[in-house]
Amino acid sequence: MRVALAQIAPRLGRLDENVAQVLAKAALARKRGAQLALFPELALSGYFLKDLVPEVALSARHPALKQLAAASKGMDLAVGGVWEDARHCFSNALLLFRQGRLAAVHAKAYLPTYGMFDEARYFAPGDGPTLAGTALGTAGLLVCEDAWHAVMPLAAALGGASVLLVASSSPARGLLKGRAPGGLAIARDWQALLSAWALSLGVSVLFCNRAGFEDGVGFWGGSMALGPDGSLLAQARFLEPDLLLADLDARGGRRARMASPLLRDERLDMDVRLLAGLAGFQLAPQARPKKKGRA
Repeated sequence: MRVALAQIAPRLGRLDENVAQVLAKAALARKRGAQLALFPELALSGYFLKDLVPEVALSARHPALKQLAAASKGMDLAVGGVWEDARHCFSNALLLFRQGRLAAVHAKAYLPTYGMFDEARYFAPGDGPTLAGTALGTAGLLVCEDAWHAVMPLAAALGGASVLLVASSSPARGLLKGRAPGGLAIARDWQALLSAWALSLGVSVLFCNRAGFEDGVGFWGGSMALGPDGSLLAQARFLEPDLLLADLDARGGRRARMASPLLRDERLDMDVRLLAGLAGFQLAPQARPKKKGRA
C-alpha cells in the first residue's frame, strides 16, 4: 500500500494558492501510485491565522470542496484546513476526501495554549478522534496536539483503526548537540512519541508536518511513516518542502499484534473506572446475577 506525505509550505491566508498547491501535489502523488495522500495541519490556510480564520474557512458549500473532492477520485486525500460548521463554529480540522466526496471531518480536540500557541482563542475543540474508512483500512484522524494525549491514539486503535493519520504544523525548536533527527529536540520527541504509539497499539502511523517559514517561525518538516512495530519506514527532508512516498505492509499490523498483543490486553473496563475516579465521577456498581434457589 503506497502512501504519500505531502510536506508543503502553505502561504498564510492565501486559500486559493494553497488549494492549487495541494491539487498539484495530489496529482503528482497519484501519478506515482499513492493510494492515499496526507497533507499538513492547516495546509489550506497557513498556521498563525488569528483574525483571518473566518476568511479562509471552508463550509459544506464552499467551491474549493468540489475541487478537493474531485482530486480524491482514485486516491484518498487528507488535508488540514479551517472548517466552519452549521453553527458557524470554526475548527482546526483534518478533512478526508474519498471517492469524489468529503468523507470525514476531524476537529482537533486538544488546542494548545502555551508558548507560541494560542489556538483556543480562535478555534472550537473537537471531541475525540475521528474514525474513517480509507484505502488503507480504518484510519484514526488526529491533528498535531491530539497525538500527545494518550486517550486519542488509544481510543482510535480500540475503535478499530489500523493506521493513524497525524497532520501537524510543528515549529522548529530545541537545538541539540551531537547526532539527532534534524538536530532538533522536537523532531526527536515526535519520533519517539509516534514510535511508541505504533509499537504499543500495533498500528501504522503517518505523520505529515509542514515546512517553510511564517511570521518569522520555521517549521521543521521531517514527515515520517512508521510501521506497526515502531520502526521508521521513511522520512522526508527537514525544513524544506518534500513529497515522501512510503510503502506499507498490508500484513504488518497482524504480525505486530501477534508478536505484542498489548491492545488485546488493554483493560478498558479498568481504564474507565480509574479515569472516572480521577475525574470525581461515581460509577454505578455492576449488577450481580441473582442466585437461583434450590428446586
